Amino acid sequence: MPLKTPVYALLAVLLLGAAAHAQDQAPVIRAMEVRGNNIYDDQYVFERVSSRVGQPLDPDAVAADITRLFDQGVFDDVTVLTEPYEDGVKLIFEVVERGTIGQVSYIGVEDLNEDDVAGAIENRVKSGQPLDPSVLNAAVLAIKDLADEKGLIHCRVTPETSPGSGGTVDVKFVIEEGSEIWVLTIEFEGNEAYSDWEIRNLFMQLSEDEWWNSQTFDQKVFESDLAAIVDGYNNGGYLNARVEDYELDFSDTEDEVDILITVYEGERYYFGGVTWEGNFILSDRRIERDLQIAPGDVLDIGAYDASLEAVRDDYWEYGYVFLQVDEAKEIDEDTNTVTYHWTLDEGEPATVGKIEIVGNTFTKDKVIRREFTIYPGEVFDGKAFRRSLERIFNLQYFENVVPDWRIDPVTKVIDLTVRVVEREGTTRISVGGGYSTRDGLMANFAITWINFDTEALPEIWKSKGGGQELSLSADLGATVSNLSLSFLEPWFLDTHTAVGAGAYHSAVQTRFDYEQVKFGFYGLVGRPLGEDATWRLRYDYAENTIVPYDDASDSTLEAAGTTLTSSVTLSLMRDTRDNYFFPTTGSRQNLSFEVAGGIFGGDQDYYKITGYATTYFPGFWKTALAMRLYAGFADSYADTEKVPVYERFYTGGSDVRGFHDFSLSPRDSDGNLIGGNFKLYYNLEYRVPVVENMVYGMGFLDSGNTWAKLTEVDWGDLVFGYGLGVRIDIPMVGLLGFDYGWSEEVPKGRLHFSIAQTF
Repeated sequence: MPLKTPVYALLAVLLLGAAAHAQDQAPVIRAMEVRGNNIYDDQYVFERVSSRVGQPLDPDAVAADITRLFDQGVFDDVTVLTEPYEDGVKLIFEVVERGTIGQVSYIGVEDLNEDDVAGAIENRVKSGQPLDPSVLNAAVLAIKDLADEKGLIHCRVTPETSPGSGGTVDVKFVIEEGSEIWVLTIEFEGNEAYSDWEIRNLFMQLSEDEWWNSQTFDQKVFESDLAAIVDGYNNGGYLNARVEDYELDFSDTEDEVDILITVYEGERYYFGGVTWEGNFILSDRRIERDLQIAPGDVLDIGAYDASLEAVRDDYWEYGYVFLQVDEAKEIDEDTNTVTYHWTLDEGEPATVGKIEIVGNTFTKDKVIRREFTIYPGEVFDGKAFRRSLERIFNLQYFENVVPDWRIDPVTKVIDLTVRVVEREGTTRISVGGGYSTRDGLMANFAITWINFDTEALPEIWKSKGGGQELSLSADLGATVSNLSLSFLEPWFLDTHTAVGAGAYHSAVQTRFDYEQVKFGFYGLVGRPLGEDATWRLRYDYAENTIVPYDDASDSTLEAAGTTLTSSVTLSLMRDTRDNYFFPTTGSRQNLSFEVAGGIFGGDQDYYKITGYATTYFPGFWKTALAMRLYAGFADSYADTEKVPVYERFYTGGSDVRGFHDFSLSPRDSDGNLIGGNFKLYYNLEYRVPVVENMVYGMGFLDSGNTWAKLTEVDWGDLVFGYGLGVRIDIPMVGLLGFDYGWSEEVPKGRLHFSIAQTF
């Protein structure tokens, strides 16, 4: 029902005013009444008007009352009447109520998603609210937007009303979807610089319907494509390009469309260079490095804008968030050259005000705040803020970390907000079983709390949000029995000191020539070395029992029996990855030196030096190149003649894919694997994201080998494996890897399975 304007009501007020003027004294309101109201009681009206019993009748006040009642949105009409009453008048508000919405429903949904349609309606039209035509219209538009996205641009939505129970009005949305519209052709007029094919494939998302690519018409995508065509021309130097017109020629059945787009290209322009002044914080050389376009190049507006944005980012890193750039442009129409000049007003650096964290329902604020490398009261550092966000995301507690800020140009203060979206589960549980030729039948169970909180104990199911890590795992099978328990507190007593401990027991009938039973425990402590580096000191104490098989090698027979190993390992680690799941920049290094025996006791005297370095480079689009180099060396000393067979290096399978497990390892004259003292391998992966922060695929090339002694290393012994793989981050489980690799040893290829990031 259309909304009426209070013209007659205001006319009544004017007549009231004229009558009062004629009597030279306004009559007194002796009573007030509301008529026509069924849903809203008298008190609802009286609370919203200023006229009161006992006051003189004021036409201006009554006019304001009428407007105020209309503004409530619950009345279609308001009229004011007066009647003589006692020694004054009775003021009567006569209203026509809008109905209250009762049941809300819809019919006619076929191709549209019913949940989306229901949401579009329920978010706007609710039972119990006044029947407002503007609200119904908003719901209609929302449904039509959904239809446009599905290519149903001829969709019709009609709201119908009918009497409901209790004086309410039921609303039904009748949806006539129409048919999807298939794009037959997309053609262009006026284009010479770019062919029809180039415009369609370089600039547009919409494409022609083909058997390999079903394409329906989407109005929003089409409008976005029109803007993208202009941007594409601009980036090709055509500054004056525009879309002059377009035609949509629908078939008689309205389920197919031919599109004709008319473009104006104009002249092509070239970049004449850019000069600048007013820079004191950034050197000229620094600004020159930010330029992504050179004099003489075709004027690529995208590259020019990116250059200026890079300059802004540099200033942002130094805290100069108030930078103002006045751009001047000079066009030489004779040479079609455009020259720019920037006048920089650097302003003053901003000071960090408040740092607010939003969205963490169970993760404690302190767990997030301790990852910041920027603090209130300091000069804002954009690089430190960006690194802080990376560190928070790399905790792996959150699906997303979104920054925001508020800048006060008067006080020069920037308030920072970090909004986090917590993962549904930071407790990873896996239960399974299987069979392999190596280990036979197996059952496994593992549970890891990566955001554990000991303060919630003993209610372990509530123990989350403290930033600690607790892990328990078990593997049980015909040939394998592994049990382990570990705990890590990365901020012991709220200081940046990591403290951890663990215990383990394993009994394995190895694929080598012996059975190994091992029981041990460890403790560790660590501290940071600057922002991205840490050191850790770990002590291990283990009891090893080696039971040789009948055909065991001499090396295994020498290690037979039960021995005690007491070792200390010092590790130095550095990590600057931007994203632990899918890093595109940064690097990771680890160098470890382990000493067993000697002053630490035990029965075995040996030392091991291991290290790896990984580097990540951004590639085309969102892809990334990852490289890793690993090397390990072990040797015995004092009373131990040889490194124990179970502490030597073995290669093949998980590290050099495409080969059988451990097949690239030294053997004795009988073919038994005996391991080596030196190991080297190299991995190269090109990674392509499939689902952001969830799934990525890759191609890989691996190379490596193991040698019995360092003096026997021959680079000609390096072998190669190659293949394809995928990584999947599964909530409550973790990161799973599947790689299929080929090599000269296994020309038909073999599958490799991994849990957690390979590197």
